[in-house]
Amino acid sequence: MQYTLDLSVLECSELSQKYVDEETEAAYRNTNYCVPTSDKLIVLRVDEASEDIHKLMAAVNAEGAVFMTAHNPFGEFLDKDINTQANTALQKDLDANFPNVQPCYGASPDEKYREESFLVYPVSREQAIELCCRYQQNAVLFIGKGGVPELVFHPEVGVESSR
Repeated sequence: MQYTLDLSVLECSELSQKYVDEETEAAYRNTNYCVPTSDKLIVLRVDEASEDIHKLMAAVNAEGAVFMTAHNPFGEFLDKDINTQANTALQKDLDANFPNVQPCYGASPDEKYREESFLVYPVSREQAIELCCRYQQNAVLFIGKGGVPELVFHPEVGVESSR
């Protein structure tokens, strides 16, 4: 079965070029992307292969997954209630369009900062980017069939380190 999103509200082109500074990029790369399962906590790290996530995806023949949140669009820190509302809308969208949606969270290494998130699969890289745009995120974590999480930036968000 093919899962598609209604992206009629996709407004990527309205964003003028924005840059993520090196400190923010480093924070994304150093985040622990945590996926609770019934028997263990899978902790994903950018660019580090995970046999556990590979097995989870392979069990449903998923060639891709996305780890994302709707919190703090474009890195703008918002009130907890607004972030909760945004994540509720995201979950409804994901539940309506994808067969596997797992609550999870991203946390700083010291656990002082945490964002509620979702792991969604199967998802194509293109769908992951569409979701990134729709929910105005600087980046999402895309996991290909090899189980290696990759930081994928919004198409209109540049990274200062690559300027």
